[in-house]
Parts: sequence; C-alpha cells; structure tokens
Amino acid sequence: MENFKPKYFYSVISVAISLMMLGLFGMIIIHGRALVQYTKEKVNIIVEVRNGTSQDDIQAIVEDIKKKPLIKKNSVEYVSKDQALELISEDFGLEVSSLGMANPLYDVIVFN
Repeated sequence: MENFKPKYFYSVISVAISLMMLGLFGMIIIHGRALVQYTKEKVNIIVEVRNGTSQDDIQAIVEDIKKKPLIKKNSVEYVSKDQALELISEDFGLEVSSLGMANPLYDVIVFN
C-alpha cells in the first residue's frame, strides 16, 4: 500500500486564504459607511441646460435645487458655456476659439 501522508500545506493555505477573505469583508463592512459618506461629498452632479433657456428659467432651477434638503449648502453653482470654455482653455493651455469652432459646450449647473 501507498504511504498516505496528510497534506498540511494545503490545509494551511486554505485556512490562510479563508481568513484573509474574512478580514477583507470585515474591513469593507467596518469602513463602508465612511466610504459612502466620503463618496457622497466628493461626487459633483452636473445638469446641462438646453441652449436657448432663458436666464430667468435657469435662475429658477438654481433656486429650486438650493431648496432641496439633500443638497449641500453653498454647493450649487451656475457655469455659463463661456465660463466653461475659459476653464477648459486654462486647463489644457489651448485657445479653443483659435480653432475656428463654435463653442460646443452647454450651460451647466453643478452641485453636490
């Protein structure tokens, strides 16, 4: 008969992997709330406004968003398409108007 030796190595490896996975899930559960809170505060929501929308309508939308209870105070900001083009020009160091194109951007409302 063959000599049957116990395979301790495989037992140790399987227990180690199981404990690592248990620890990983435990850390996710423990830090899950903090991660969700951090993500909620760092993610910006961008609402594109159709071309041709009047400034009165845009201002009414901004005021309506500010009144919502789940919106962070002082986080609502209106960015016109010209301001957005300037921001892109600063970020990329490229003068978009020199390309001979019309401004392809929309007016946006950004909030958190």
